[in-house]
Amino acid sequence: MIEMKKINQTSYAKTLKWIVGILKKRKIRFNVLGGLAAYAYGSKRTLVDIDLAMKNKDFQKILPDVKDYIVEPPHFSKSENWECYYMELKYNGITIEIGGDEGCKFLNSKTGKWQKLGDGLSKPTIKKVFGLNLPIIPKKDLVAYKKKLMRDFDVIDLKNMN
Repeated sequence: MIEMKKINQTSYAKTLKWIVGILKKRKIRFNVLGGLAAYAYGSKRTLVDIDLAMKNKDFQKILPDVKDYIVEPPHFSKSENWECYYMELKYNGITIEIGGDEGCKFLNSKTGKWQKLGDGLSKPTIKKVFGLNLPIIPKKDLVAYKKKLMRDFDVIDLKNMN
């Protein structure tokens, strides 16, 4: 079982409000993915970061607001499980991972092949999380990609989502 770093949920909520405020101010369409999306659907594991998707072209729009918090500037990134346009921020000790929705792929653990995530911004479900109405990736899409990734925390989320 994966050991997850415990974080202060109050700091997490403040960080979420900060980044969502910037995105709304800049009129940027985004969706919540990952653990926070699973949390919105009922998985109550400890949240460790904030995963968002937005259009690749919109990254430049937020740079003036986030420049002091950039860990990794916008760039094309390939990790063990993901391949996409990406930037990483750290605010209040909380990591914010923002992926571009265009050309984003993940590694399907069952087939060993890279697979397109699809339109990470289409038809979000609006859910209230930490007092904010947030656009969340549709549950069926979240479940589909978590079933294919099957990392330890994906298994936890899949068991606990409503």
